[in-house]
Amino acid sequence: MRGCIEADLGWSGIAIDAQEKFREGYDKHRPRTKFFSYFVSDVSGRQAKLHVPGANTAVASADQAHIDRHGLKTSETIQVQEITLDALLERERVRQIDFLSMDIELAEPAALRGFDIQRFAPKLVCIEDHPQVHEFIEDYFRRNGYAKIDLWSRIDGYNSYFAPRELVKMKTP
Repeated sequence: MRGCIEADLGWSGIAIDAQEKFREGYDKHRPRTKFFSYFVSDVSGRQAKLHVPGANTAVASADQAHIDRHGLKTSETIQVQEITLDALLERERVRQIDFLSMDIELAEPAALRGFDIQRFAPKLVCIEDHPQVHEFIEDYFRRNGYAKIDLWSRIDGYNSYFAPRELVKMKTP
């Protein structure tokens, strides 16, 4: 039986999810990843309300209208401490990011406002791209010297992919 691919490849990382219940899966399947239960935002120290639908907890959001648009009913609302990505990365002494993935159900703009992309300079970003936040996401990455990787975005209809503009140009035939 194969070991953990993450460990086999020497990968490690940080996972952040507002729902503490996901920690067990990370501990079991991604042992080199440090899991933190926070709501990533543009401020640290506040409490966020997270609406969790019983039928699909993956769609949990601070935006109740988002839950409603999916035709789901909130089964519980939990309070989660907010943190900026910068604060957590600094606390954990992260110096560089190879891959950043962000899927936080319409909270992406606030999370990006709390992230110094120039300082951490991820080589590849995968970000959930709902229509309500699409323009903000596109503008954010363009302003910060990133280009969209159109091929991947066409294959994956839920997320957009970005890399530093100079890396994208180097890869283009």
